[in-house]
Amino acid sequence: MQTLTRLFAGIIALLSFDTQWAEAQSLPGTNLTATARVRVVTMSQDTTIVSYSLLSDVGSLERLVSFKIKLTMTPTMIVVPSPDSVWVIRKLFSGITGASWVALAGIGAGDSTPTLTLKAIGLPGIATAWYHGDSLPVVDEDDSVAVANAPSLDPYADLSKIIQTVGVDTFPTSRTMLNIYNHLWVVTTGACNLGWITAASSWCNFLKGYSHASSISVLGYSAILDSARTYGGGSVINDAAYFMLRANTDYMLHTLVDTSWITLTYVCGNKFRIRSSLYASPHLVYDVTPSSDTTGVTAAGSTSDSIGYTDTFFTASTSGTVHLYYNYPSSPFATVANGAISC
Repeated sequence: MQTLTRLFAGIIALLSFDTQWAEAQSLPGTNLTATARVRVVTMSQDTTIVSYSLLSDVGSLERLVSFKIKLTMTPTMIVVPSPDSVWVIRKLFSGITGASWVALAGIGAGDSTPTLTLKAIGLPGIATAWYHGDSLPVVDEDDSVAVANAPSLDPYADLSKIIQTVGVDTFPTSRTMLNIYNHLWVVTTGACNLGWITAASSWCNFLKGYSHASSISVLGYSAILDSARTYGGGSVINDAAYFMLRANTDYMLHTLVDTSWITLTYVCGNKFRIRSSLYASPHLVYDVTPSSDTTGVTAAGSTSDSIGYTDTFFTASTSGTVHLYYNYPSSPFATVANGAISC
């Protein structure tokens, strides 16, 4: 009965997170050490998926009971760990938007949480997170004295352990190649500053140099990133940095479509050229005025940083003005008249 009462008291304290405590040892909620591991970071179209696990150190005096991540947007999904009967998840906690997992029974010293996964629309970035011990009162503690003597404590700054980990950043207002590339430089610099990439090595300078070059060099950056991952048996760059930077890079290589980097030019006869400086190969649609018929064409992506573009040619079935679309039937982003030149 005492154990059950103690468990419910802990649950109430965790969910409200408003209790003040007297100082004994370290502040309650902080008498533990946990290793937060980023297990995987991927992107599916415009959605970032991040999975974590936390290992409570064998010397921890408190049970690990919560893990919370601050985001700038509401997650589209927080996966409930199994068994779901002993976990509480939230997208809003203490007025903070993000992801919160609370283990009702706690995670003992030396044990690990199951995989904790969130999904949110945005780019992988660096976020503030907290983990928290069970904060149960000391046996025979005089609660009235504890409350009277306790200072005003912040549940996150004072009663939790604060860390930096991988989260999700809001997309730039305009999803241009330059804006996304700038975000890659920002998170690369952040990973170096946090020591996620060994400062003593040259890899930070290499990666920051590529991501802040006067010309965009995503393929070069991608090669350097993979070299850093394998160098020294993986000791140069940790999982958090590699997965975060790899997901950002892959988004630029395979998903990002900035139509300002695509041009349409008339060649001769009914032949036209699409020149794309993108790395991705988007599916486009064109029609020929006055016909309303549409035809699909894939604009091949660039395979070289130095050349910077790839040409794709197509021949329209009729003579007329060609309109080129992305996300048809939105407005065409390029329109070119037939010049009526013989080939």
